[in-house]
Amino acid sequence: MSAALLAWTAFSLSVGLVFCALYSSAGSAFSVMSIIYCAAQLTGGLVGFIFGIPRVEQSDAQNLQRSDSIRARILANTNLEKVSDWLTTIIIGIGLTQFRSIAEGFSSLTKQISADLNPNMTPAGSAGSAASTQGQYSNPGGFTQSGSSAFVGALIIAGLTAGFITGWLFCRLLLIEALRHAENRDV
Repeated sequence: MSAALLAWTAFSLSVGLVFCALYSSAGSAFSVMSIIYCAAQLTGGLVGFIFGIPRVEQSDAQNLQRSDSIRARILANTNLEKVSDWLTTIIIGIGLTQFRSIAEGFSSLTKQISADLNPNMTPAGSAGSAASTQGQYSNPGGFTQSGSSAFVGALIIAGLTAGFITGWLFCRLLLIEALRHAENRDV
């Protein structure tokens, strides 16, 4: 199980970095895009971890099976589960009520990053630019900011998605087994 999860993590990270390399023309742009992708993947992994925390089944003391030898039974601490439920509720609530603000902020973020990655762009209609379309940018190399913004947005979404899947799989495949092993070991 852990080998498959490690392979998935390496694959998703590699694919993101390959797309960064293919899209960027300069070394500094590749570095910035790689950092953005990795940060998005780590953020998605944290959210996936929060959503993937397993629930601990609580049983009554009367239903516990006793063996011939008396052994101490440690009850599982459910604080992490409670925090996970609380954060999940908050994330979903904020996402639903503030969706428009989140979308506007995301759009602004991608436009700012793409403008920073392409310093040769000038706003359309300004001195040195023949185009007069509002909100469009021109670049002597023929590269447009809208294409760059779309790529940065896709890069962030892909990183968040790959990270979420990785974090969720980590919890569902490895953390559950670790918790079962800790619960069943002799004290």
